[in-house]
Amino acid sequence: MGWLRHFSVIFFAVVFYKIYTYFRGTSLPPVVEGNFHPDFREVANVFRKLVEDGSEKGASFAVYYRGKPVVDMWGGYVDLESEQRWREDTMTLVFSCTKGVAAIVAAKLADRGFLDYKKLVSHYWPGFGKNGKENITVEMLLSHQAGLVTTNETVPLHWLLTDPDRLEQFLENQTPTIEPGLGVIYHAITYGLYLDRLLPKIDPKGRSVKQMFEEDFANKFNIDFSIGSTQSDDYRFAPFTSLDVSNLIFRFLTKPSYWDVLLNMAWPNSLVLTAMTAIKETEKIAMFRNPEIRQVPLVSTMGHGNARSLAKLYGILANGGQMDGKQMLSQDMINILNKPVVDKLSLDLYRPVTYGLGVIFFGNPQGGKVFGHTGFGGQMANADLKNHLSVAYITNHLSEYAFGDDPKYLALQKATYNCLEKHSKRYSN
Repeated sequence: MGWLRHFSVIFFAVVFYKIYTYFRGTSLPPVVEGNFHPDFREVANVFRKLVEDGSEKGASFAVYYRGKPVVDMWGGYVDLESEQRWREDTMTLVFSCTKGVAAIVAAKLADRGFLDYKKLVSHYWPGFGKNGKENITVEMLLSHQAGLVTTNETVPLHWLLTDPDRLEQFLENQTPTIEPGLGVIYHAITYGLYLDRLLPKIDPKGRSVKQMFEEDFANKFNIDFSIGSTQSDDYRFAPFTSLDVSNLIFRFLTKPSYWDVLLNMAWPNSLVLTAMTAIKETEKIAMFRNPEIRQVPLVSTMGHGNARSLAKLYGILANGGQMDGKQMLSQDMINILNKPVVDKLSLDLYRPVTYGLGVIFFGNPQGGKVFGHTGFGGQMANADLKNHLSVAYITNHLSEYAFGDDPKYLALQKATYNCLEKHSKRYSN
């Protein structure tokens, strides 16, 4: 029975270590700042409580209603050890929330009549149409039905900047993992690779996705968000903290709803893992802290912003696409974005998913639907057209949650909708 004694000692040592590391650093005084409409005091109280009880280490949360900010909160610490606080202008990497931003850029091209989602990708990019990719439409590519979840070898991220022609040829030679249109597999990294080469071919000026967002959205509507970082903003960047593999497994083991994810990750050649190997730098999450890597404008993951910037972007859409007399997208185009393209069981995680034209659909506490995108580690940004509402939660202390189900976000979302009824009545009066 000696082995049992040794196992027990190791087990309790691991448990003690996990508990210690989880609560380490929570002794710092809680810091919460921001603004909120009096009708949304409950949201501010929930945010404050999350920071005060240590559930939230550092984040921002924002809500827009009918194009106006009603909640803009930030709190906690960028880094617990150095006691660096989250500030009003703090920004961080929003990971896959960037995909939703890129989808809105594509929608602008469609709104102007340059892009037809139903047309083949090869209509705009002739070299794309080979090796089993001949029948892939833009709609299929944006809704993760193209089967291009990985590549036949990894490529350096810097090709996006230093050798885009070489990257383009590389992508043209790829073969789908499954027959396009037969199933849904989340294109975690490749989504950005293909859109990076496709959308400039459609834009009459040949602009990059980064340029299109800056000129048509960020500058025009004063949205503090960038695809790829800039050196001038490094001083306000919040480096993310992420769970290592052992911590991630430990968390998954305590959550039955994530056992399917754990089982899928256990297979060496699983689609979940291979989706991350398309680019060399994405094989190791810590590489995203490198400022040289973050400068590359990969529209899968390299968005930099905070809750205010993303809530404002989606808030304009929820307000009919208009703010201060300027039109971002037409209402017809926004309605198209609000229509699901595919609703089925995914082939990578065996979970039901609802994808649109580069956006994901989620439920709200009222039983309705919202569209937007999650980001690695629990981040979320979305628009609720029916309620003229947008919500965004951005943190640099990444959790294990990946499906819009982070309890911190859900608590804030619930409080937001609790307050919405009173506020909307006041607004209508």
